[in-house]
Amino acid sequence: MKIEGRPERVEEPKWRRRLRGLGWGVVILVVVTAIANLRMAPSTEGWVIDARSGEPLADVVVVAYWGMERAWAWSVAPAGTLAVFEVVTGEDGHYRVPGWGPRWATYGIRESSDPLIILFKSGYEPVILDNMTATGRGYNRPGAMYLPSMWDGKTVEMARFDGTPEERLKALWGIIPALEGNHSTQIPLLLGTLIDEERDIPLSVRTGPARAYFDFELVRELLEGK
Repeated sequence: MKIEGRPERVEEPKWRRRLRGLGWGVVILVVVTAIANLRMAPSTEGWVIDARSGEPLADVVVVAYWGMERAWAWSVAPAGTLAVFEVVTGEDGHYRVPGWGPRWATYGIRESSDPLIILFKSGYEPVILDNMTATGRGYNRPGAMYLPSMWDGKTVEMARFDGTPEERLKALWGIIPALEGNHSTQIPLLLGTLIDEERDIPLSVRTGPARAYFDFELVRELLEGK
């Protein structure tokens, strides 16, 4: 029934309604995907002490690293750095890594190594921490948004190094994961401290078979930004 003075209603074509619904679906999918790729972490603090004396250790370089991974067939490969921080312990052995995020991550996150925390001080054994060593199992799922460290609030012991120069290079091998990726400019203290280690290792050892464990030339190149 047509009413005088009121425009006749024109029914919108079905294809246009479907197109509008599809557009909203795409928008929702993009938003959900973006949220799913957000990553963040709270601040992490801890204390470092001498394993023998129990005294606090000052000037320990602490590097906390969150990395991204890309799946390749039956394996995964590093795909960049999500976050990395470098701090130093105070006179009381205390350190604090700031929280970060939210940040957008393109790829998945390491399941058990988020974050990877490295403690380094000349004359001591390097200490490598992650959530697997803290709990005996992975904690952060590959797609998890919230990435805390299970070492938060804990006290860690560092033992004095007592070995040969060759054994020292082997001990430094565990630090290599902290040097990978594109974040070398963010860890100058660690790189500088590693270069200081070179003076205590004879040239014959640095250029001999033990060089396969740790190459100071790589550290020097990273420190120079190459």
